[in-house]
Amino acid sequence: MVLLNTANKVYLGSKAATRVYAGATKVWGVAPPAIAPTSWLVTSYTPGADRSDVGGEIGMRLGIGPANLVVTWMGMRCHTGNSGPRTLKLAEFFADAQKATVTVDLTGKTAGQWVWATIAPVTLLANGYYTLMMVTTGPGMQPWNDASPIAMKSPEIANVYYCSRSGGSVATGSPNMSFGGAFDLGWN
Repeated sequence: MVLLNTANKVYLGSKAATRVYAGATKVWGVAPPAIAPTSWLVTSYTPGADRSDVGGEIGMRLGIGPANLVVTWMGMRCHTGNSGPRTLKLAEFFADAQKATVTVDLTGKTAGQWVWATIAPVTLLANGYYTLMMVTTGPGMQPWNDASPIAMKSPEIANVYYCSRSGGSVATGSPNMSFGGAFDLGWN
């Protein structure tokens, strides 16, 4: 157990941990919420040129490796000029079946900073294909990065392609690239 107060030998989760101690510090009996996953898929990302000319969704198509992958976080890298909330969507590629949607808030974040939000556990099936995309309200509304080099964990991810949707079905492009500003999935 985590020791919270050495003078009184108070441990996280103990009854005494809910009392108020000297110095007006309140120690709670439950762990604070995590703000980021302990594991994630993106291993490197190089931002592309600035864009804001597409209304719809932009992101990447992920090919899952040889084992199922359970994810509990969705996140994105803050891009220059981004602020406020952004909606991310995770969907099964061929059926276009939505698996999770989350809003990440970039208010007060700096370019290059990762911002994460928890989701209910989603199992990505081995050898399956999924999209991870940000909803854009463009043109000229939400800055994001053009197609950019990205590397993902292997063997968890077999392949990644940039993709976009403007109205109809999802269009994919070059391998090992992502639109947007790097989106990611994580787990603890």
